[in-house]
Amino acid sequence: MSLVLLFFMLAPLLIVAYNHSQQHSVKEALQFDTLANKRNQILSTTDTELPKKGKVTILETPEGIEIRTIQWLPNASPKGTVLLLQGYSEFIEKYDEVIQHLLDRQLAVLTFDWRGQGLSSRLIKDPQKGHITSFADFVQDADIVHQQLLSAMPTPHFLMGHSMGGHVAFRILQEYPNRFQKAILCAPFLGWSPNFGAGKLPPTATLLIASFMKVLGFGQDYTYGATPPYLTKTLSGQTSDLVRFQKRVEFYKKEPHILMGGPTWNWILESTKSLQILLQKERIDYIETPILLASGAKDGMVSPQAHHEVAATCDKITLHDFPEAMHEILMEKDHIQAEFWRVFDEFLF
Repeated sequence: MSLVLLFFMLAPLLIVAYNHSQQHSVKEALQFDTLANKRNQILSTTDTELPKKGKVTILETPEGIEIRTIQWLPNASPKGTVLLLQGYSEFIEKYDEVIQHLLDRQLAVLTFDWRGQGLSSRLIKDPQKGHITSFADFVQDADIVHQQLLSAMPTPHFLMGHSMGGHVAFRILQEYPNRFQKAILCAPFLGWSPNFGAGKLPPTATLLIASFMKVLGFGQDYTYGATPPYLTKTLSGQTSDLVRFQKRVEFYKKEPHILMGGPTWNWILESTKSLQILLQKERIDYIETPILLASGAKDGMVSPQAHHEVAATCDKITLHDFPEAMHEILMEKDHIQAEFWRVFDEFLF
């Protein structure tokens, strides 16, 4: 066998080996943690400021990942506590208005930055990529927050999640059916929007492609079409409220270190696996908690059709459509938000 032929036979294996050598373990990623010195801070801009008296607590997972949490108590006697779960690439400060709305209703609030987001520890060297090892890790993070903080906060306990946070909340309700009295899911990720590549393919095809890319050593690389953060592209299609849109742009300009771009191949792989898990009928039947599901008809990020399909299979879900809302119902125009909080009050109280 000639050396040239041998080279061409071994070249693909050498490339794959090289790709895998460029991947980082969580332990390695933690050595590049540039956010550790900011983790106890509460960030703000002229237009974005969290309610006063928020208490920051840093929790640690078994892998050594630091999870940043903040909790508030209302001024009056609490009517319970809301555990607030954010969406993909989000962070606590983005929910300044939401947290104030909850406090105004005499509800205590506990929220946190997911691993890999906000000011919590990143999972790979590049802090701007959306990455996860397994969606079960998100469920674990929420459980750690519950065990170490929420369990000591005023009861009853309510669960509230947006987008990816709504997805994880749905899994929590399946795995811990008696933990929360009620749950509110805002535009939960229960299916891909057709606007995205993964939404244009059958789940089996997405799994096959993403798995193949991971085998080739691209698990921590941006998925097809995903890019580093670019403000207009990163935030487009989220809300029709241009004032709140610009408020977020200004926040990222001041705090660019928490701005995230698109997901990695492994994020796509694990999110698709998680979808297949939580959509199993036997798991949906485990749910005992009454759920309010808020769905925006103009949502271009997740599938409103999936909201209707899942709601039809579960008598615990009360579905409310918002005809004018895009993906971020909680950060939409005032009249859309007013309708949301009206429905929220009717459901919770």
